[in-house]
Amino acid sequence: MKQYSNLLLFVFSLLHWSFAIGQNLEEDLIKVNNQFDEERYSLNVSYEVFKSYDNNNVFYSTNGKMYKNGIEHYQEIGELEIIRNKDYTLSVDHESRVIFILGAAYAEMGDQQEKVLDPVKNALKYCSKHEFIDESNALAGYFLWPEGSEYEKLKFIFNKESFVLKEITLFFKETEGFEDSSTTIQPKMKIKIDDYNRTPDFPEHCFTYNNFLVKNPDQRFECNPKFEEYTLKQSLE
Repeated sequence: MKQYSNLLLFVFSLLHWSFAIGQNLEEDLIKVNNQFDEERYSLNVSYEVFKSYDNNNVFYSTNGKMYKNGIEHYQEIGELEIIRNKDYTLSVDHESRVIFILGAAYAEMGDQQEKVLDPVKNALKYCSKHEFIDESNALAGYFLWPEGSEYEKLKFIFNKESFVLKEITLFFKETEGFEDSSTTIQPKMKIKIDDYNRTPDFPEHCFTYNNFLVKNPDQRFECNPKFEEYTLKQSLE
């Protein structure tokens, strides 16, 4: 569903947050965040949207992946694929059938996404309160009540031994209209992280344009024949 694409891209970026809140919370979440500072890893992500805090019927769901190999990054979020390295950022929107490739001047797209998150990250530094959760023998976490953000509260769950992040639940403040109803509700989104792997075997060409684009004799990009029905937009200056 197209209206969730930007939200899911935003939520995907949450995995790179750094936290600075309260002593024990700070220590735990720094350890969680350190898992994403590893030189190499892969993980799978699932997203579920619910119509209200108490509703357990999934309204919308999709899956994603994240690969990191040094400074090279690959993300898949539903129908969207993003490749980022030091030379360019490539995004492929399979729903709209559009491919974007942005050159060195734009290759910090990931950093720009982080800048968008700054107000929320800053708000998280000033949580009005937090609450520890002893979820199970293997899992622990926290509820956070961030002031000045779009969330009423957030919930983080991680593995007690490895500190690998397992789940994030976002409780939105703002109401939202849904296609099948004239009413508005306060939704929540649950993000589950699975199969975190520090020694992955990456798919071929997952960090390059080769799956999607080819170069013509003038060294200009064109769509790979497999994607000839897609529109290519490029800015490589």
